[in-house]
Amino acid sequence: MKETTELLKGLVKMAEQYKLTENSSIEQALAQAKSGDTLLLEPGDYVAEKLNLTQINIIGQGQSPDDVTLDALHVDFGESVALTNLTIYGELELPGLELENDKENSIASFQNGTMSLTNCKILTRGVHHLKAGGDFFKTNAHELSNITAGDVLLFEKGEYDLDAIKFSNSLTLTSESGNAADVIINGQLQIDSPVFVLNSLTFTGTNSDKSWRGTAVMNGNRPVELTVNGCIFQDNEQPDQPALVVQQPQSETTLMNCQIAPSVDLRQGSEVMNFDISGDLVAYQCQFDSVALFHGGRQTIRQSRFSRPLSLRAGSEFVAKNCEFNYQIELEENSSMDINDCLLENSATHVFVIYGDSPEPINVRSSSFAPDCAVLWIDVKSRPDLNIDVENADESEAVVYAASDERGQIGKLNVSPTTKLIGINAKDYDVQAAYQQLVDQLKQAPNE
Repeated sequence: MKETTELLKGLVKMAEQYKLTENSSIEQALAQAKSGDTLLLEPGDYVAEKLNLTQINIIGQGQSPDDVTLDALHVDFGESVALTNLTIYGELELPGLELENDKENSIASFQNGTMSLTNCKILTRGVHHLKAGGDFFKTNAHELSNITAGDVLLFEKGEYDLDAIKFSNSLTLTSESGNAADVIINGQLQIDSPVFVLNSLTFTGTNSDKSWRGTAVMNGNRPVELTVNGCIFQDNEQPDQPALVVQQPQSETTLMNCQIAPSVDLRQGSEVMNFDISGDLVAYQCQFDSVALFHGGRQTIRQSRFSRPLSLRAGSEFVAKNCEFNYQIELEENSSMDINDCLLENSATHVFVIYGDSPEPINVRSSSFAPDCAVLWIDVKSRPDLNIDVENADESEAVVYAASDERGQIGKLNVSPTTKLIGINAKDYDVQAAYQQLVDQLKQAPNE
């Protein structure tokens, strides 16, 4: 019996304590913690998208609950949870405990059998009405000072000069009317939170005196789940200042019913990369009237239109369905492309160009080229598979020009019966010169 007892002792793992600082990931710590473990939080603000608390103890190491905050969009409580000396921001459901909305709920002691709170404060999410006109920060000082995770910032109709404002909480920013044209946001919005939602707003990227125009929305130091619905990004005339930037490759961006306006006056022929996204992207019913640049991740695009160049880099996986492309597509760094049921045209030159140096497959299926439009694949460094199943929009023969690399090898080309294939062997001459010659010829074709 004694031997059995000693064996069981050896199999039981003692509960452990983990010390966290403000820069630690509490979500990662919770994922690694075991039943009965304790997290000791040094003073600071611990921000998370969602906290799943079960069979865990969390103790704030400050002098009061105000010194340690859990700032989460959602908090789910399971069994055997004990919280001590903390302030919790977010949407909470605590059976047996009534919480007053928009107020600070101080709790000296609470226990319901599966959960206990000792010397804690809880702040529920609230709605903040922001007013236009005058000094934005002075006019809305009270509302801005009381923002907590999960709150909604409701912008009344008007123009707002933010200059530069940084949000570290997970928030929803929305216009009161639901119409993007009613709320004009000047300045730069900096997002450094795990979850952020923008609804029906217009962003200009200008400063208060309108002398500078640049980045309107910027995600910086941490990955974000960014949802943008019904928003407008106005003209961006400042070189190298994208209107919308998501920097972190682990980010997830969702765009719905949005318009990204031209970067500059198109008649001047100047371009800037003013839509710059890293990480995964989902876009639905959007109008991209600017240069779009994707840095890796998977892009899933539906019922949207691109009227300026599209550039895929760093291993992007681009998938589009029921879309319209009015300009060239560039693929680099192992990026792949799959286009289905789309229209490809370029009314400026009557040439639709897909080019780059990625060895990954390029698929254009069940799609159409506009009248007098051709596609040229310039492949100078690699030999991808180019799969084409197209028909001209006017039911005439589609024409595919395929330029090979210096070894004279064109990749695998699958074309529909109605597609005419012209292979250009780049072994003996300059591919770029051949491309320019083709452009010139097609420009003259309508006049002939």
